[in-house]
Amino acid sequence: MTDYELGITHRLPMSLHLMLDAGSGALLAASPWIFGFSDELKWFHVIVGLGEIAASLMSRTHSHWDEVAGVPNASRP
Repeated sequence: MTDYELGITHRLPMSLHLMLDAGSGALLAASPWIFGFSDELKWFHVIVGLGEIAASLMSRTHSHWDEVAGVPNASRP
C-alpha cells in the first residue's frame, strides 16, 4: 500500500511507511523487556530491531527514477 515504485495501491506515503518501520523496530528491540523474556532470548530481537531502525533511517523517501527524470520529490498520480 506504500507510494513506492513497486507498490500496488500507492495509498501510504513513503515517509509514513518508514516511520512505521522505525516504530516497529523500536518495539522489537524493546520487546524482551516489555514482554518479560529478556533472560531467555534478547540479542536476536535487539539486533534485528536496531537493524530495522537503521534501514528506515537510511532509506530514500522518493524514487530514484524521479531523480533521473529531473523531478525531485515528485508524487505518483
